[in-house]
Amino acid sequence: MRRLHILKLAGWKRRFSRAGAWSKDVLVCLDRTRVLGLAAETAFWLFLSLVPLAAVAGLLAGRFSTNNWSAVVQLLSPLPAAARQLVSAELINLATWNQGSVGVGSTAVFIWLASSGVHSIFDSLEIGTGISRPWWKKRLLAIGMCIVLPVAVALLASLGPALQGAMGGLGRWIPPLRATEAPTLASRLLRFCVSAGIVLAYVCALYRVGIPPRARRGVPILPGALLAVALEILFGFAYAFYIAKAGDGGAYLAGLAVIGVTMIGLYLFTAALLVGAVVNRKLARGVETCPGAAARSRMDD
Repeated sequence: MRRLHILKLAGWKRRFSRAGAWSKDVLVCLDRTRVLGLAAETAFWLFLSLVPLAAVAGLLAGRFSTNNWSAVVQLLSPLPAAARQLVSAELINLATWNQGSVGVGSTAVFIWLASSGVHSIFDSLEIGTGISRPWWKKRLLAIGMCIVLPVAVALLASLGPALQGAMGGLGRWIPPLRATEAPTLASRLLRFCVSAGIVLAYVCALYRVGIPPRARRGVPILPGALLAVALEILFGFAYAFYIAKAGDGGAYLAGLAVIGVTMIGLYLFTAALLVGAVVNRKLARGVETCPGAAARSRMDD
């Protein structure tokens, strides 16, 4: 009996040792591929294109579902309230597009500026793989994603009433989902799972489009995407908690403070995205985990 207990402890010790070595390799790869620095650079470009990106998403969403315009801002829920208020104010100004105030030329400018942020994400993902594609190809892919984005947001905007109706129908057989004036725990959990699923699909699409085809061979996508979404949710709650406890929130409504708060939120989002990409390469068999680090060292030499 004692020998069996010792064997079990030895087995658990080996598992913990392998998990520790695996985690150490991931941390070393994060350092060699300069993930934190790339996240800062990408956050800067994402901030410059944040309002245009939200504008592109809001144009068709507001066109097809004006009663659910707030769904566009809900996509930015990982960001602090001050950042969401900034984007929301710009989207309200863009609501005049329904009366023809925003023309085709302005829409094209919005798409071009918004694609810069998506393009920067592609650049960061490529650096981690050591394989790069032509600039024009990445720009076209980024523009394509920005064009598809309004359609997805329009569907998401119409999802609110549809989800409410579905919950009302399910409430006949599942009492916790029954529609009430105040949202129940089950209804909140269902909405959270649906939102997390949408974010997961978006991250998987980013990995699929943003990583070159040669670098995707034998590399899984879903594990890193799940980790990225989990980190984004964790970072979002932790950052919101920090801001709430650091002050009453009024100090973050000033112009420069909003910029800083928003950029940190984008930095955390991008860091989670890049960490998920590194973990995917670590889980792949026969694939170099940190090819970007070797390529950069050769360039430095």
